[in-house]
Parts: sequence; C-alpha cells; structure tokens
Amino acid sequence: MFHCLLYPLIGSIAGLFAGLLGIGGGSVVVPGLAFVFKESGFAPDAVMHMAAGTSLAVMVFTACSSVRAHHVRGNIDWAVVFRFLPGILIGVVLGAILASFLSTRILELIFGVFLIFIAVRIFLLNTPKSTRYLPNFLALFFISLLIGGKSGLLGIGGGALTIPFLIYCNFSIRRASGTTAACTLPIAIIGVISFIVVGYRANLHIPYSTGYIYWPAVLGIAVVSVIFAPIGAAIAGRTNTDLLKRIFAVFIFIVGLRLLF
Repeated sequence: MFHCLLYPLIGSIAGLFAGLLGIGGGSVVVPGLAFVFKESGFAPDAVMHMAAGTSLAVMVFTACSSVRAHHVRGNIDWAVVFRFLPGILIGVVLGAILASFLSTRILELIFGVFLIFIAVRIFLLNTPKSTRYLPNFLALFFISLLIGGKSGLLGIGGGALTIPFLIYCNFSIRRASGTTAACTLPIAIIGVISFIVVGYRANLHIPYSTGYIYWPAVLGIAVVSVIFAPIGAAIAGRTNTDLLKRIFAVFIFIVGLRLLF
C-alpha cells in the first residue's frame, strides 16, 4: 500500500516538468516506476518494460494537458510538428519492439548514458549559429525516426532529443518546449498500443495490467500530473531561458546517474 502513495508524488514532479520544459515526464516516471515496481516484487526481467509502457500511458494524459497550456500561449509550431510525425510514429513502434528483446539492466544503462550525454550538452549552453535552420525532409525524417525509436525503447517522450535539436536550429526554449510537447502526444499514443501488443506476448499475468501497462500506476500518476502541467507551463513563461535550460540539464543528469549506479 505504501508504494501506491508514491504514484501521486511521481505524478506531481512529472507534470511540473512536462509543463515547464515541454518533456513528456518520462524522465521522472520511468525511474520512479522502476523503483516502485522492484519494491513491489514485479518480475525483475519485466520491471523496466512495465515502467516504460506505463510511463507512455501516463504521458498521454500529461501531454494533452501540456499541449493545451502551450497552445494557449502560442508556443507550438504546428507546421514543424507535422513534419516530425512520420518518422516519430515509425520509430516508436520499432523502439517498442526492440525493447522487448532487451533486459531490464541493459535498458537502464542505455537510458542512463543517454541522459547524461544530453545533460552535459545542454548545460554548456552552446549558442547555435544564426544561419542554422531545420534540415530537409529526408534528414528530418531520420532525426525524427531516432527520436521516436528512443521514445519507444525507453518509454520517455521526445524532449531529451527534440528540445536540444530545435534549440540547435535556433528555436527559442519556449517555442522548442511547446513544439516538443505537441510531438509527445502521438509518441505516447502509438507507444501505448505497441507496449500492449508486445506485452501480451510476454504472458506476465500481473493483476490490473494490460500487456506492459500497469493501470493503478497510470491512474495514480496521471490524475496528479495533469494538474501540475499547466502550473509548469505558467512558470516557464516567466522564467529566464538560460535558467530553464540549466534546470533541465541538471535534472536529467541526476536521473542518468541514478540509473547507472
């Protein structure tokens, strides 16, 4: 029962960062759920898979709230969102399939190294050249395919890659965050479907779950996260952009270390 009380805590932090930074909240939810599921006695080989699938289910609710808040503030470039969609959707499905063949520990290591690398890049606050802009269709397709694949593999939204990439292409942090939030919603929806289908084949027989989705955790986290996402978006509109970048970098660096060690 005590473990169930952690779901609202995870949800409040995930929702706040989803609104503040445009991320789907998976960087909080996945390691948080991995801890809870381990302590709850879930099969060790299924812990990270359950955490990833459940995180994507939570992300559907969090992203809806975050997208609405950013859209009201005019922070979403919808033309860019639709250019990202083809590669993202294909990548999510491929990532979810690949995840089903990897062990929990391997997924933890991949996730940890990835987050630390991204954190260091963002914290340096490298100023992009003014001549940089979004690449052509083919290049953008492969970049979005990578973003979607990472999301399907690790159960997190596209923020850790999409935000740095858009900033590199001279998007402001607010416009990058809002656009990323809009890309996160289709990632979450397709990811949930993929983890349900792949999870059914694993025959886990965990009560209150469908495939790799654990519904008590989804409910406990989502209800709270959708309340905190608009709060985060409101804070983002009043905060220094460099400070936002560094908050994001420090946060994911700590999460990456936690997963590695």
